[in-house]
Amino acid sequence: MIIKHTSSIKDLESIKVGDKVKDEYGKEGYVEEIEVLKHRNSNQYYFKLKNSGTILIIK
Repeated sequence: MIIKHTSSIKDLESIKVGDKVKDEYGKEGYVEEIEVLKHRNSNQYYFKLKNSGTILIIK
């Protein structure tokens, strides 16, 4: 699945640990951990990848 800043919340919520993802800048890998931080007006989605860092999407 390709993750973009324009991805819907529904799409972001459907991603599970073990899914293969890629962002619009070329970073890709398998999701090892997902963290969602909810703030007043936004949510931060952290998709931690095995051996490849993290993809952050703010909605």
